[in-house]
Amino acid sequence: MRGAARGVDAALLGAALSILLFGVAYVGAGAIESVEWLPMVIIGGVQLAYFGAFTARGGQTPGKMAFRIRVVKNSDGAPVCLGRALGRFVAEGLSYVFGLGYLMAALGKRHRALHDFLAGTRVVHGGE
Repeated sequence: MRGAARGVDAALLGAALSILLFGVAYVGAGAIESVEWLPMVIIGGVQLAYFGAFTARGGQTPGKMAFRIRVVKNSDGAPVCLGRALGRFVAEGLSYVFGLGYLMAALGKRHRALHDFLAGTRVVHGGE
């Protein structure tokens, strides 16, 4: 379910970023080509805002909402704050880089990925 939720989020972000980057390129008339790092800053900033804000506000991105899963603090199941949500997003990069982070979620007893361990979070289903 986590992978499917991530797919929904990727589709939404991809559409939004395509429109945003096209708009910046159109309005900037070459600004993106002259500042090579600008698209990466825009993409990273939008992703950070998307995952940080949605996770901190209810523990769910639109993808997680679709599959009725949410992120909570591991210790007591409470909602996560913005700082923890942003830290979780940044730590998720390690799960991607090493690949083992998601393998931990698939094979582990509590299904926590590497970024969940690092951020002190867990993903719960439905009314858990």
